[in-house]
Amino acid sequence: MDLEKRGKAITGFCDRAFTRAHARSAGDKFEVVATLIREERFEEALQRVREINQHTSNIPDQRTAALIVALLEMRLAATFPALSQAHRRYVNHYVEYVLIGLEQLEQEAGQQSKYNEQKELLQKVAGWVKMVEARIKGELPAWEGIRIVRERKKPR
Repeated sequence: MDLEKRGKAITGFCDRAFTRAHARSAGDKFEVVATLIREERFEEALQRVREINQHTSNIPDQRTAALIVALLEMRLAATFPALSQAHRRYVNHYVEYVLIGLEQLEQEAGQQSKYNEQKELLQKVAGWVKMVEARIKGELPAWEGIRIVRERKKPR
């Protein structure tokens, strides 16, 4: 899929994410951002979400803002490496958000979750994404099994 098609798909996903975020939000913090996205003014939307994130102490709003920032960064990515990096950040934020939600459900129910297998898988995914990001940034040395090599695939 080329960048333009991905961009349109991500735009639709952003719009749905904003609708959900707005439904959960106590105020209309994200309404301006949703409008900017519908008008395809993505740079302005990104700037506005970052401002919201800086000026709110509401943890759920901060988590929602982090997800939306990653979605907008995917939409604005001009190259596949930038798109991949933004996608990894989004996956990391999303998995973290889901894990926090599961922990909150466990606390409210006062018992262990029946989703332990899924929770364990999500923790592995989050760890892998963080490890790959650290390796790409050069913060983690290469070793067998995580050597990142960029080479072109040969057509069959």
